[in-house]
Formats: sequence, C-alpha cells, structure tokens
Amino acid sequence: MRSMHVRTRAALAATGIVFLATAFGSAGLVISQQKMLIRSLDASGQLRINDIQSLLADRVLPREITIIGDDSGFLQVLDSQGNIVSASKNIAGETAIILPPAFGSAKNGEVLENRVIGAFDNVTFRVIAKQISVNKKTYSVIVGYSLEKTRSSISYLIGLLIILNLLVMLLVYLATWFVTGRALKPVEKMRSEVDQLSAKDLSRRVSVPGSEDEIGRLGKTLNSMLDRLEISDQKQRRFVSDASHELRNPLAGMRTQLEVELLYPDPHKIEEGRKALLASTLRLQELTENLLVLAVSDSNKLVSNGGEIALGHVIRREIAGFVFAPGVTVDASEVQDISVWGDESQLRRVFINLLDNANRFAESMIVVSLAFKDEKVILEVIDDGPGIPMADQERIFERFSRLDDSRTRHQGGTGLGLAIAKEIVLAHDGEIGLLRDNKGAHFAVKLNPLEKSRQSFR
Repeated sequence: MRSMHVRTRAALAATGIVFLATAFGSAGLVISQQKMLIRSLDASGQLRINDIQSLLADRVLPREITIIGDDSGFLQVLDSQGNIVSASKNIAGETAIILPPAFGSAKNGEVLENRVIGAFDNVTFRVIAKQISVNKKTYSVIVGYSLEKTRSSISYLIGLLIILNLLVMLLVYLATWFVTGRALKPVEKMRSEVDQLSAKDLSRRVSVPGSEDEIGRLGKTLNSMLDRLEISDQKQRRFVSDASHELRNPLAGMRTQLEVELLYPDPHKIEEGRKALLASTLRLQELTENLLVLAVSDSNKLVSNGGEIALGHVIRREIAGFVFAPGVTVDASEVQDISVWGDESQLRRVFINLLDNANRFAESMIVVSLAFKDEKVILEVIDDGPGIPMADQERIFERFSRLDDSRTRHQGGTGLGLAIAKEIVLAHDGEIGLLRDNKGAHFAVKLNPLEKSRQSFR
C-alpha cells in the first residue's frame, strides 16, 4: 500500500467509500422492495377474503372459486369442523390445508388471523389465514399467493443493482484517478524542479500555481524555504571565506616568524620572537573559540544550561578582574542587583565582549549600568570614544564586519565579538542594539525579567 502512488490510493479510497455507501443503500432498497411486494400480496389476499365474506353473507359461495389474475395462487374455505366448503380449482379435491401455527377457537367473537410463508406442491407461498363469522357461523379462509414472481423480481433487482454499482465504482475510480492526477500535476512539477536544484545553485524557485489552495500555499512555502536555504548558504560561504582569511593571517605570521628565526638565528631577539609568537597564538586561540561559539549558535544549541543568574554580581565581578587601557576608568555605580534566567557563561561573554569593545575605543570613561525599565532588564555599556558612523551602525553586529577609520580592528579584536553577543542575546529571547548618541558608542541589551525568562526556557 505504501508503494502505491497517491492518486491510486485516493482512487481506491474513494471507490471503497462509494462501495460501502452503495452496498448499504442497495441492501436497504432490496429489503424495502421485498417488504412492499409482500404487503401488496397481503393486500390482494385481504381483498379476496373480503369477497369471500360477501359471498358467504349472500349464501352464493360456489364450490369452486377462481383466483383472479394469478393462477399460481390458491384459496380454501373451511367450516368450523374443518370441512372444505369451497376451494380454488387448482386444489379441488385436496384435503384441508393446515399451516402452522394452527388456529385456535375463536372466543367472544374474536377474529383470528395469521400470515405465514409455507410450501405447497414444492412451491413457496405467502399465505393469509383468517377466521370470519357470517350468519352466526365461523369459517376459516385460507388464501395463498406464490412467492416465485416476488423472488424473481428481487433477484432481478439485485442483479441490476450489482451491475449499476460496479459501473458507478468504475466511474468513481476513473474520475478520482483523473481529478487527483490533475490536482497533483503542479506538485509533481514542483518536485521535479526541486529535484533539479543543486547545492551550487540555490537561486532557482519552483513554479507556484495561481490558485490560493493548499498546493499554492505549498509552492509558496517551498520557495520561502529555498529563500532561507539560499541565505543560509550565502552566510555559510561568506563565513567560511572570512574564517579562512582570519585564520590564515595569524598562521602566516607564526610561520614567517619561525622561518626567520631558523634562517637567521639571533640570540638577542629570542625573547622578542617568543612574545610575538605567543601574541599570534593567543589571537589564533581567541579566533578559534569565537568561531566555535558561532558554530554552536548556528545549530541552535547556544543556551545549554539554564539557571538563575545574579547578573549584577556577575557584572561587578568581571569589572573588578578586567584590565583596562591606560587612562580609562569605569563607572559601575548604576549596576543594580537584578537576577535573570539563562546561561551564566554565555551572558558573561556578552558583557565581556561589550566591555572589551568599549575599552578599545574609550578615551577616558566607560559607564556600565544595569536597571529594570519598562518591564525589561536593561544592560548598558557606554564609552566616550569616537563613536560609530551612521553608515556602519546597521552592520556593526555582522560577522567579521569591517568599519571605517577610527573603529577598525587594528586596535585588536577579531571582528566577531559583537556578532557573538547578538547571537547569545537572541538565544536568551532578548534584544541588543546601538543607541544613537552624539558621541561614543552606547550599547543596550534588553533581557526578560526572572519569572518571564524562566518560563521561556521551559
């Protein structure tokens, strides 16, 4: 069943449903038709009994009676002792027909009547037996009609219904097959177009039908998915290219330093060479760690351990252990004791990255604040440096972003600190942005308060 095409399964399912519906409908029709024919026979028998009662009342009942309109039936009239008073010609001379259950005696003028199906001369009959009282005498009238024609009619009806139902099911199967095929044709076209896509070229899109039905929405969803894949692929390619370039620089510097020392050994410059090599190694380590964080963020596994964090305490502790540039002081008087829910190591990295960024560009002062405003926990880091040009403020959080003149990487850093901070904040359901002040850089991080952030991590 699983290997069948969708249109085949749909056609079989529709045919099965129609089969059940027509089967129950046909069965109901046959039963109702049979009951109608039996009621018709009973009505004819009752009319004949009424005729017999009239003849008895007029004392003109003949010895032999004709069954009008049906020679296959029979009729018998018995007196109270069971003697045959009259009978149809086809059973003349026969003994009294007693069909079970036998009549009992009438009491207090009670009229007894019985309708049964019995056999006579190997023919099945519908029999009506009724007691009537005429001229103070009791008679039993037995009227029988053959069921052969009724059964023949029912058999004919059943055969006709079988043929009609088979034709209906065949038409339903073919119609469903055709309609489903037409409906799935755009899907097959989209599947073929997606199958032709390659990892090297994600710019192509599937053809979307003009209808606003499920298939149209499927096409739009596929194109939206392809948009995301193309953007992700572009980001990945750019990231790999930038990462390769960034890793190449310290490695090339380390190799050059080692080659120079091997070719031109100078005992007086050994210490200087080791320091340069250590600086390149530390830069390579920092870059590798940052790339690892970004790789984890791309897999949506950045926040691994959630818990309550005394963020104010974490900020003051990191400031106390941070080495600031000469002439730079920090004002942390506005850091309040506020707790949030999240990954402490990741949120600490956010603050360190912002603080390191401010330390590299501040002229004399860094202001750090942590407060509760507008139902949000707001962390702000402000420096009095040259600030960020308006043209660069939109891309400051991009990976390996290159800024102009005054805020460039020649002062240190890998170009990933703010990008990492953004990824971590977003993973904590927060926001990070750059406020447009007149001078310096003013970064603000918005996080959910403790209770709300705890719920978001469940």
